[in-house]
Amino acid sequence: MVSRAALAIVLVAVSLAASAATAFEQPKCALCPICENGSPSFWFRMRHCVAGTSSPFGDKQFTAAAAQCLEGQLSQVFGQSHVTKEVFDAVVYKMMYPRQPLVMHFAGDNGVGKTMVARMISRALSTRCGDAECNTGSALHTISGTAFDGVQLSDARKVMIGGIVEHARKHPHGVVLLDDLTAMDPALVKAMTPLMGRSPAFPEAPEVNLGHLLVIMTTDFGK
Repeated sequence: MVSRAALAIVLVAVSLAASAATAFEQPKCALCPICENGSPSFWFRMRHCVAGTSSPFGDKQFTAAAAQCLEGQLSQVFGQSHVTKEVFDAVVYKMMYPRQPLVMHFAGDNGVGKTMVARMISRALSTRCGDAECNTGSALHTISGTAFDGVQLSDARKVMIGGIVEHARKHPHGVVLLDDLTAMDPALVKAMTPLMGRSPAFPEAPEVNLGHLLVIMTTDFGK
């Protein structure tokens, strides 16, 4: 048994630091998401594309296609091969062992591509696009650190946890992105600790296992 803490990946300082050798292009991959642009078999399409399963972990065809897609997208990140390999290996492991929790932390200066990499991962792990431009995959649920500015803590907590629980029920192996966590009220960050491995579920929904989700957090330096 591998613990959540053992699988947590922290990308700091140089990992996503901006440099002249680092650039991002719009990822292009014929297999992402597999039900949108790929060529899955008839039975795969009937079972997962028509039925609407978002991340059929355990299906060998999906795992192979998702891994190929993710590799192609991460190849668009230049000058950071030490980061992309670590990300790729961790995500593939998660697909192979979906019950093993995984929390990834992308830290770096503003604008270096932390959120973009998270979206790349979501496209690879989804069967459908999450928006009209396919910037994200359907299995992604994003919570911005500034989304609840000015909202009472009790109301914000209810909405945040409710959204995550609903997403986990619809996408049992989905991706949850806590974007710009440093901008979030500390009390709300504390409420998210079950998602970060402190507990298998939120007290409000003990029947929903959070360990099946892939959790990504982003933080900016200097905050």
